[in-house]
Amino acid sequence: MLTITVSPAGRGKFTAHLQEGRQLCQRTFAPFLAAARQLLADGRDPDTQITMRHAGSNTDALMSTIGVAAKLCVTERQAAAPRFARYQSSLDDENECAQLRQNPPLHAFNDDWGTLGSPDAEKSL
Repeated sequence: MLTITVSPAGRGKFTAHLQEGRQLCQRTFAPFLAAARQLLADGRDPDTQITMRHAGSNTDALMSTIGVAAKLCVTERQAAAPRFARYQSSLDDENECAQLRQNPPLHAFNDDWGTLGSPDAEKSL
């Protein structure tokens, strides 16, 4: 299992590091998901378990596998809570879901709020 530690980078964005200190991404709204995409691009096994912790905490905030988390981004509707949606690789990481926040596809929303690696979460994508 790999532990990803995130720390605030201002205006709702975060920086993500591996436990040994390597920076995976900087200034992103969804550091866990962006870090998973970086780990996948680095050639890590998609079935590797990952967990996210906030800097200074020993509590796991999110858990998944690299492969499942790399497929997701976070979208928001005006009156709804943020939801997971399918990541569109044509968008760059800095603006990875900006277009989806403005015009989210109706089929993209995942109403299962369990772990990202749950069978129901993967089926809904």
